[in-house]
Amino acid sequence: MVNFPKLRSGLATRIDANGKPRTAPAKSDNV
Repeated sequence: MVNFPKLRSGLATRIDANGKPRTAPAKSDNV
């Protein structure tokens, strides 16, 4: 497992519990 999600905690790239990158939730978080 990579620690990218931890480093990119504020970026648009977020790893879900399933391990799939989700950009939608990140965009919603910015609103």
